[in-house]
Amino acid sequence: MTRTLWLITAYLTLSFCLQANGSVVVLRDDGSPAGPALAEISWNPLAGGWDITLLKLYNPGGETIYKVYGTGGETINSLIINVPCWKNSSGECAPAGSPVYVSVLHGDAGGIRTIRRIIQTNDAETVLLRAEAREDIGEIVVESMSEIYAERDVLGPIIATTEDNSARGIFTVDADRNILGDIKAPNGRVAGVRAKGSIGRPGAPITIEAKYIIFGIHSLTGTYAHINTRVNGGTAGIWNMSGPIFEGSLITAKLAVNTFEGLPPRLVFTERFSADLIVGSSFNTLDGWIELPRGGFDGRIIFNADNLPGGEWVNPVFFGTSNDPDRIEISEAGYPQDAQMLGGGSIGLVPFRLHNVSCSPPNGASINADTVTDPLNVRLRHYGPISWTAGDPVTIEQRVAGSIGVFTPLSMLDFGIQIALDDPNSLVIGLNASGQGGFEPGFEYRILPTEFLRCAVSSEPNVQWDLPYLFTFRDTVCVGDTNGTQSIDVSDLLFLLSFWGPVFSFGDRVDFNGDGAVNVSDLLTLLANWGPCP
Repeated sequence: MTRTLWLITAYLTLSFCLQANGSVVVLRDDGSPAGPALAEISWNPLAGGWDITLLKLYNPGGETIYKVYGTGGETINSLIINVPCWKNSSGECAPAGSPVYVSVLHGDAGGIRTIRRIIQTNDAETVLLRAEAREDIGEIVVESMSEIYAERDVLGPIIATTEDNSARGIFTVDADRNILGDIKAPNGRVAGVRAKGSIGRPGAPITIEAKYIIFGIHSLTGTYAHINTRVNGGTAGIWNMSGPIFEGSLITAKLAVNTFEGLPPRLVFTERFSADLIVGSSFNTLDGWIELPRGGFDGRIIFNADNLPGGEWVNPVFFGTSNDPDRIEISEAGYPQDAQMLGGGSIGLVPFRLHNVSCSPPNGASINADTVTDPLNVRLRHYGPISWTAGDPVTIEQRVAGSIGVFTPLSMLDFGIQIALDDPNSLVIGLNASGQGGFEPGFEYRILPTEFLRCAVSSEPNVQWDLPYLFTFRDTVCVGDTNGTQSIDVSDLLFLLSFWGPVFSFGDRVDFNGDGAVNVSDLLTLLANWGPCP
């Protein structure tokens, strides 16, 4: 039968069925009506919509195809797919199967206004080919589905119940406005999730999950979701994701290449990224990149969360669009930019290192007691979240400020240590539980991690600092007093001369004017303050 002849037959049949059954009809693949033995159709006056139940295979051993049409802007209150499988002589579902394909379609311009529920309740292999509505689509729970399209909202949840199958699950979920319900294929894949409005809402994130892969997630106003491609032991990844805002989380084995088109992975967000992106493997996919809003990154990105040997991060993470003259590119685990420059967020490669410039005080800095209004709290910020469950996470040593003597270990009972309440990347060290101890002025301190300080990811490796954390806590401001003796003399002069030229490491303590070099200007400052400190 030609396509034109089929359409004529279908619409003639549709016209006949409208007289018999109202504004919704169920047709077989050949355009003939599915009679009462195959499909029950009834108006539900309390719900204000149609209830439809599909009952059986009409083509055992082959394909059974049902097409549900609406023509007058009708509401489908429920579509129940209660079709049993084709059984063999032993009463078991035949291995070859006898699939049921179901579509819910517009018959004419009136179409279907709303679909409230589509539920599979029996064991025939079932695929929902397409469900479309002029307004909203509610709950769908079916073995596998291809296209879900709402001209207003997808309220969900949308759940694929397929058994373990990398080619089945949910193909596309599209909304001309918002997607507000969960989308789950815990044993299959999710291909595309797209909304012209938002995916989820602020304060009401949805869940999107798949075992095998998620192709892409795109929203024109914002995505508020917890996304996971690793449920039930999944090892696949995600191809791409975009939108102005992302709040929530994305847990994935990898940022993967689009195998159909050969395109590298792309994650692009233009206004704000306030999510946790946790990637189990390296970020070293050919030509892959991430683009985040400059100054709008207050989330967290973790690469190699599984702590795989040789884990690396080499692909770029951009802050700002390609036409932004102040665009920042980062592609190394120990990037030098301060966290606040990026918006407060962090990007870390497991095992995490110490983010020296984002520590407080910065690693290698010198501070004066008269600039500290409260007992000094030292904040050691890492490139990712940290934890410990036993023992002391660090050791603390001291020596007299300005000396070159041996560092002396201190008792950890004199310090209180905790993860910062506002930042899981930061370890805060201050007074002990009795309000005693803590850091005393007049000393240089050295802090080192112990075997108990770990990266707060599932693999839990030890953190790996490149260098010890050092800072000097001076008694008072006395420009030129490099050794804390409260006097500026020959020893200070010799110390300054030993760092003559561009500053390195400790050289900043004699770069008095902060111009990046120890030079004549610093020498004159020291000589002008010669003698006892005021």
